[in-house]
Amino acid sequence: NNITLNNVSCTYAWGDGLCIDGNATNTYVNNCTMDNNWRQGISITWATGVTVTGGNYSYNGGLSGAGSGIDIEPNSGCVANNITINGIIAANNLGFGVGSGGRDYHNTSNLTIENCTITGNGLQGIYCNDSTINSYIINNPNISGNSGNGIELGGYDGTHYGTENMTVTGNTVSTNRGYGIAVGSALNATVTGNTGSGNTSGSGVY
Repeated sequence: NNITLNNVSCTYAWGDGLCIDGNATNTYVNNCTMDNNWRQGISITWATGVTVTGGNYSYNGGLSGAGSGIDIEPNSGCVANNITINGIIAANNLGFGVGSGGRDYHNTSNLTIENCTITGNGLQGIYCNDSTINSYIINNPNISGNSGNGIELGGYDGTHYGTENMTVTGNTVSTNRGYGIAVGSALNATVTGNTGSGNTSGSGVY
């Protein structure tokens, strides 16, 4: 608990560059570089109170089903709560720029993704699923050139909505190969004040 990483570089790891686990509390990751790792740049699997500020989380992925810049992926019986990702670069990852979800209903909550540059990733730029709740995707100035949708709220499992109580506002989403913003499975989503252009599927918001 109460761990701060400043200007740490983790590259070419066989797994994640950084894994935050073990019911960690109050973790701060400042201006770090986690790139060219075999799995994710950062995985958050069991933690409360994680703040990632600045830094570069790019070119990750060589493992099928993984390879995101940052992935919030709590294990069964675990939670990821009060997570803030602010001002990072997540580019050219095999998977998502930033992804969130988990193995249990409602085990990812109070996530904020803001002021980030998320470009050129192999799937969605930002993807929230598996009942990510009470979260904010706000004021990201450059979500562009991703192979999927720029931002997607999805992941309906046949019983539960993929996301609940989400706010998506003030983002610029452009030249993604899918939609700018796709709301696939959501309960109480607010999508307002975003700018979209040049997305291949044609809609700024779908």
